[in-house]
Amino acid sequence: MKLTLAEALEKTGLSLRDVGDLVGLSKSAISRIKNHSGYPNEANWERVIIKKMVDQGILPEDVLEKEEKESAELKVDPAAFIPTQNVIAVNSLANGLLDPATTLNSSIGMVTGSAGYGKTTAIKHFVVENPQAVYILFMEGYSLTMLVRKIALELTGFSQRTFDRNLAIIKEATSIYRHLIIIDEADRIPLKILESLRNINEYCGSPILLVGEKNLIAKMESLPRLRSRVRKPEINFRPINTVDVATYYQIAVGLDISDSLEVCKTLLNWAAKDFRTLVNDAQHIVTTLNTTSVTELTKEVLNAYKPYR
Repeated sequence: MKLTLAEALEKTGLSLRDVGDLVGLSKSAISRIKNHSGYPNEANWERVIIKKMVDQGILPEDVLEKEEKESAELKVDPAAFIPTQNVIAVNSLANGLLDPATTLNSSIGMVTGSAGYGKTTAIKHFVVENPQAVYILFMEGYSLTMLVRKIALELTGFSQRTFDRNLAIIKEATSIYRHLIIIDEADRIPLKILESLRNINEYCGSPILLVGEKNLIAKMESLPRLRSRVRKPEINFRPINTVDVATYYQIAVGLDISDSLEVCKTLLNWAAKDFRTLVNDAQHIVTTLNTTSVTELTKEVLNAYKPYR
């Protein structure tokens, strides 16, 4: 019978925070994985955490069952979440905005980056982990009233028809506990509505995190009163790197390619450093591995696969 995370914690005496530090996850995330309470990709995470504890010498090697070392049919977990440096930076900014001990004078955050870099995935994961944060996707054609109605609905589960009534709902919902309003695709927001967000931020005392592509920066520069409220650091999502590639394959696929820098570099180049493309490539590569009954991802396997990309 394989060792569970709960059993590993009992054996080692490590705290949830200690284990979280090993793999870059929060204490609450480790708790959910331990209790099998529906954390995204928790089965793979449990295996990765125990393997990391073995690699660090915290657990003996014999706790890993033979079948866990030898891959059967591989699958890509579409819900896999990878704690990249981008993710860590976003979490730090968002947690800072939520912290009631911090000032509201600079309580508008900015996260920018090209499409495909994983901004939305990181933000949605933060919202799942933090009930005091709400996620709003800005849609083309939204008026200011429609936007505040959506914010009120996400905060409380209900909304009204007029701007003033929805604003009152938002103010009441944020009056006791600080909430973080996260607006994705913020680069699409018209300047007039962006400027109005400053008033909502001030009137309701609720921090706002704007997430979008790089032209959001130019829009903000044209609104100096709003720009002055932006909290540092502003997060600019960077392209993924070879460490992110290896981490993704370990957590989402169950393949350890961390010792093969050449394989990681090839996969990174194929993806053009785009996380979304990396995921798509993984789906096809795993299908090829399963079809040919190959259990390791090597340079030779990639060379054979390359003509079909």
